[in-house]
Amino acid sequence: MANKAKIKGIKALKEPDEFMSFTQKTLNWANENKMLLAGAMALSIVIVIAFFGWRWYVEDEIQKASAAFVKARKILDAPVIKEGDDQDTSSAEQVFTSEEKKLRAALEAFEAMEKKFPSSRTTPLAVYFIAETHRMLGEYDEAVKNFERYLKKEGSDGELSPFAVEGIAASLEGKGEFDKALEQYKRLTVAPFESHRARGLYHMARMEVELGKLKEAAEQFQAALDEFPAHPYMKEIQERLSVLPKVEKTQEPEKTEKTVEKSPSTSNG
Repeated sequence: MANKAKIKGIKALKEPDEFMSFTQKTLNWANENKMLLAGAMALSIVIVIAFFGWRWYVEDEIQKASAAFVKARKILDAPVIKEGDDQDTSSAEQVFTSEEKKLRAALEAFEAMEKKFPSSRTTPLAVYFIAETHRMLGEYDEAVKNFERYLKKEGSDGELSPFAVEGIAASLEGKGEFDKALEQYKRLTVAPFESHRARGLYHMARMEVELGKLKEAAEQFQAALDEFPAHPYMKEIQERLSVLPKVEKTQEPEKTEKTVEKSPSTSNG
């Protein structure tokens, strides 16, 4: 037992010496490699500064892009005051003497924003409004091109994607290409834009009128009302139906055993 205790005591005495020896070696290595350590520390500091610097830069760019978009959007909403008008414009940031001048200024601002911040999350919105401004100016080919650019950037999930499809259709309508416009409006009635089906059906019926298909148009308007009793364009539809050929409603057959029973062919679709 005494021998064991003696051995433990010797081991305990050696442990601090071993620790001190290791510490001394570490200090010696650090002293011999001062330049290497200083370089590593400097590199770490540079990386940290670069990380936070880049983060600040990105956030700053986002804020600047958003501010540029808001500025362009305000131009689009600015009042147009013609000579002789006495409208109060004291609260308006900008005033224009014609709708065209206002639209040109807005277009220039949206295009400048996209050019300066091409990768910003706000840029697709600028692309959409570039398209919409071209449409409002009657520049339909440019409008279609930019609406398609928006859809290419954002896909069908984009916040304004259904309105971009509608914008393409409206631009084609403006060009008098009613058959092509009808096909674009039809896209609003099926996936992935089926939540806009009510509007799509209404516009499709309008295109039928433009194409001279009055009977089909009347049936389409009536079908839109039947499917959507609280249709957002109910008043317009009712007014149009009043001057279109009357839609004859087919009477439902009496429910006899024969009509209720489904044949194998109908039950399979």
